[in-house]
Amino acid sequence: MPNKQEKERMIEYIGNQLYDGGHKVENKSIRFSWNNQKINYLKVDDKRIIFMINNPNEYTGEKTNSLLNELSYRVEKPLFVFYKDENNFFRNHASQKNSIKQKFTKLNNDRSLKNYSTEDLKNSLLLSEAERKIRENRKGLQYYQPKSERLEEMLIHYDLEPFIYDYSHKKPEETFGPIQVPSKKLYFIDKKVEIPDRIEVGEFYLRNPTLEESISS
Repeated sequence: MPNKQEKERMIEYIGNQLYDGGHKVENKSIRFSWNNQKINYLKVDDKRIIFMINNPNEYTGEKTNSLLNELSYRVEKPLFVFYKDENNFFRNHASQKNSIKQKFTKLNNDRSLKNYSTEDLKNSLLLSEAERKIRENRKGLQYYQPKSERLEEMLIHYDLEPFIYDYSHKKPEETFGPIQVPSKKLYFIDKKVEIPDRIEVGEFYLRNPTLEESISS
């Protein structure tokens, strides 16, 4: 989990990029009845709200559901940015930063994923409950990528699609329900859009209007 300084840098970076995009930005926090700690958000142009999702303890499945229910009648079209630490959010099987890499052999031997290559599975994402619930009403998720030795600091948009389990190898008497079933947890990246420099607020996502590659709403 990112430390206090890393969380503050995430908020500072997104806020600065929005300011460069011509927006008025206020750094705020709020504590709901179900949260142990305050959660951070940016208020943009006195009306749009962007939640900074950087604490997995405050974004469990139950707490995320409570937040979304609360926002449904209090905030119009909230936006969400996850902290890309690859341990709590944006967990993929090729990363050394999380424990799911140890489960790759079992995943690679799963016959119901026979339509995918080993490379496809190495690049799979095992979404957290918060990531899954927020993605339910939108196709993509957005992540703040902190600067590291090999990566530049930036905002990144990912369109995500579920892997499809195929049970056609089973005998008819062994199957119950459809032959092909979309995974509830395992996703692949359908499109990646890096969003450097100034940021503007779109309908459902943050974006850079100068980019040729559009972000679907």
